[in-house]
Amino acid sequence: MYKQLKHLKDCIHVDKLMTEADSKDRLIHFYSILVDQGSSPIYLKMKNGHIAYLKELLILEEVFFCSDYNRAVIILNEIIVKYQSAIYQGRLYYGLLFLMERYLEDEISFILGKSTIPLRKIMEPTIFEYHIDEDNVREVLNKQIKFFSNMNDEDKKFEFRRFPEIIKKVVSNSISENQARKFDFLFEAIKIDLKTDPLTLLQHHNDLHSQHEIMRIVRENNFPFRSLASFYVNGAFYYLSDDKSAVVHSTKDYRIAMLLAINQIRGG
Repeated sequence: MYKQLKHLKDCIHVDKLMTEADSKDRLIHFYSILVDQGSSPIYLKMKNGHIAYLKELLILEEVFFCSDYNRAVIILNEIIVKYQSAIYQGRLYYGLLFLMERYLEDEISFILGKSTIPLRKIMEPTIFEYHIDEDNVREVLNKQIKFFSNMNDEDKKFEFRRFPEIIKKVVSNSISENQARKFDFLFEAIKIDLKTDPLTLLQHHNDLHSQHEIMRIVRENNFPFRSLASFYVNGAFYYLSDDKSAVVHSTKDYRIAMLLAINQIRGG
């Protein structure tokens, strides 16, 4: 992993004399290496919380939107230094690929070939594949033991309390058009997190109802509730529609609660 990380750092090094064109070339090279290296099936618990990476991705999204490629190179270097090998976890790895494909699609297709992005998406694994084979589930869980203990209710409450901080920054630092774009990006980034990060497997591998419910929620871009009230019972978030006709269980995963909260904000 050390050699992989060093190779990634070397290709995205910061140079005071680099032009925007130089930086764009480095970003595409970075993308190419990241794809070739692949993601890690091992989840590394970080001290600063699971969703902390969303703040970095939002900053990077703004920089890409403004086509400030020099700044993008600098921020990517900072992300690598901060997260180290955790950059290969699904939540960060696929979030970065998704972001670069959104804003550098033409350049990636031109330099690396038109089939690069479609093939990468076809090959993108989903953590739900592990549910097919119990041996795979057991293997991954065994590898996680020294890095991770299942999140307790207080951990989940803490993570969800951090989420309004991110929402507040989006609202306070953006005009309305940018807010909509950022919320859409957050929504997609969290869905990618749910689909690809082993934390999902760790939290739901023994609960068949939760597995099916997560897959349903991840597949759908919209929910049948325009305005929801949230409440927290026995370690799980629930959402109640205005007319009290329906309740959505968050499947004990704070990321599901975040998806529903974002969808409520954007009027989905």
